Amino acid sequence: MYFHQKTRTRTILYECLRQEYSTIASRRHPCSSQIHQLQHHIRKFIPKTMDKVMALILSMLMAFLNLALHVNAVPPGSALSSTYYDGLCPGGTKRFQTIASTIVAAKVIADPTLIPALARMCFHDGWVEGSDASVLLDFNSSFPDVEKNSPANNPSLRGYEVIDAVKSAVEAYCPGVISCADILQESVRVAFKTLFAGSLLYNIRYGRRDGSISLITEANQQLPPPTFNYSQLITSFASKGFNAHELMVLSGAHTFGVSHCSSFTSRLYNFYGNGTGTDPALDPTYAFALKVACPQTATVDGIVPLDYAKPIITLPSFDNQYYKNILAGKVLFISDNALQVGDLAEVNLYASNNNQFRNDFAQAIVKLSEVQVKLYPNGQIRANCRKRN
Repeated sequence: MYFHQKTRTRTILYECLRQEYSTIASRRHPCSSQIHQLQHHIRKFIPKTMDKVMALILSMLMAFLNLALHVNAVPPGSALSSTYYDGLCPGGTKRFQTIASTIVAAKVIADPTLIPALARMCFHDGWVEGSDASVLLDFNSSFPDVEKNSPANNPSLRGYEVIDAVKSAVEAYCPGVISCADILQESVRVAFKTLFAGSLLYNIRYGRRDGSISLITEANQQLPPPTFNYSQLITSFASKGFNAHELMVLSGAHTFGVSHCSSFTSRLYNFYGNGTGTDPALDPTYAFALKVACPQTATVDGIVPLDYAKPIITLPSFDNQYYKNILAGKVLFISDNALQVGDLAEVNLYASNNNQFRNDFAQAIVKLSEVQVKLYPNGQIRANCRKRN
C-alpha cells in the first residue's frame, strides 16, 4: 500500500512539474488540482520519516507555481472569456462563480439596498479608466486624491465590503489570479440574479485586470452629473462607446436606489440661478414632497428614493417605473427629465414595455462591464482590492 501511494505521489509530482515546465511560457497552470492531490497524499499516506523530504519538495513546487501566479498568470494576448479561469484556478471559473454567489447573495439578502449600490459602483468604475476596479482604491500618502474621494462617490458610493469579502475568499484558494475588476462585475451580476432571478439574468466574461491609476480629477471630469442636459449626456456616453439608445437604457437603473438631497435641490430652490425658482418640469405635488424631505435650511444632507413610488425601506424592484416617472414629471434629476426631451418615443416605449426594458438593460450592462477593460500585459492582479501592488 505504501509503495503504491509513494509511486502515485511521485508520478503526480513528476507530471505536474513536466506540465508546468512546458506551459510556463504561456503562463497557464494545469497543475493547480494536482498540487491539492499532492497535499492530500502527503498528509494521508507518507510516513512521518518522509515528511520533511516531501514537504521540502512540495514547498519548492508551491513556490515555483506561486511565483508564476504572482507574475500575472494569464496568457499573453488573452481576451475576455466566459471560462477564463479554467486551468488557472482549482475548480476553474465555476468555483469562482460559486464562491462569489454564496458571499454576495448572503449580503444582498441581508441588505437589499446593496443591489443598487453595487450597480452604481459598476457604472462609476467603468466610466473612469474603464472597468478596472480603480474606484476601489483607497487614498494614501503617495496617492491622496483617488476616485473614491470625488463628491460623486463620497459618501454615497457603498458596497466595498462585498468586494473585499469575495476577494479574501478567492485569494485563499487561488492567490494572485482573480482580479478585483472581475470580482466587482461578478458581484453586480450575482446581486441582480439573487433578487431579480425571474427578470434580470445575464452572463459576463472574465479576464479583466486591475488598474493602478485612480484620480479624483478624472472622476470629477468624466462622471456625468445630475445637472447634465441631453446633449451633454450624449457626449459623455459617446466618449465611452455608448449610443443614445444605450444612454436611455442604462439610465433606467434610476428605477431603484437613493439620492442625497444635495444632488437635486437646485431644481427646488435655485432653478433660475438667482437663488429662486422651482423647475417647472417637476410635478407640483412631487416638488412639494421633495421640499418637505429636503428643506432649504437643512443642516443634514437628507436621502430620498430615486423612485418616489418605492420607499427606501421596501425591497428594491427592478422595473420600468422610472420611465413612467419621467412622463409624470416625477424624477429627481435634470438629467432624468432630459431623456424625454431627447427621445420621447423611446421613453414611451420603455414606459409601456417592462420586458423590453429588462432585456435591453441586460445587454447594456454587459457592455458596460467590458468598457475599456485592461487585458494582459496591461494592469495587475491586486492582492488587496483597496491597494496597488
